[in-house]
Parts: sequence; structure tokens; C-alpha cells
Amino acid sequence: CEDMIVSALCQESCVSILSWAADGGSQYVAHRAQSFLESEFSQIASTHCLFDISLDSLIRCAQSQFIQATEVELLEAVIRWGEHELLRRMEEREPNVVADTSHSISRR
Repeated sequence: CEDMIVSALCQESCVSILSWAADGGSQYVAHRAQSFLESEFSQIASTHCLFDISLDSLIRCAQSQFIQATEVELLEAVIRWGEHELLRRMEEREPNVVADTSHSISRR
């Protein structure tokens, strides 16, 4: 069963499979998904999937000697991820009263 999940790894499924496996699904699958993320980081970071990567996985990628991305690509991805995370957190704290108005953080 684990081998079937690992064989289904692709750029679109990698992050969700890694999230499932890291949350107690399977250490083997988590390791393989993290390795896949590192080997395809440059391509994955250029898609919306970047914003679904957990902080722990992003840190592991940044610390990895095997990541397939330049330092500049990694830095740009971390900055984009951080900006997205900041906006997400600000939107969570924003009162619902102004959520859909011109004063909304998400409208800026």
C-alpha cells in the first residue's frame, strides 16, 4: 500500500501526501515525499502548492544538502511563502465586519 502511495507522488500530490504521512500516516512515505519535494523543489515552488508546504517541511528543504534549487530560488520561495502565511494569519484575525469591504487586508 505504501509503495502505491509513493508511486503516485507528483508535483501536485507531493505536499498533500507529505502532510498526511507526517501526521502519522507513514514514516516511509513521509521520507519519500520529503525527498521528492527536495528533488522537485524548483518546480513545486513555482506553483500554488508552495503555500501548502508546512513550516517544518520548508525548514527541512532549506537545510537539505540535496535540494534541487539555487540559493536564490530557495530564498525567493521562502519569502513568497512567508508573505502568504502572514496575509493568511492577518485575515484569520480580521473581524468579520470588515472582511468584504475596502478596509479588508485581503483587498490590499
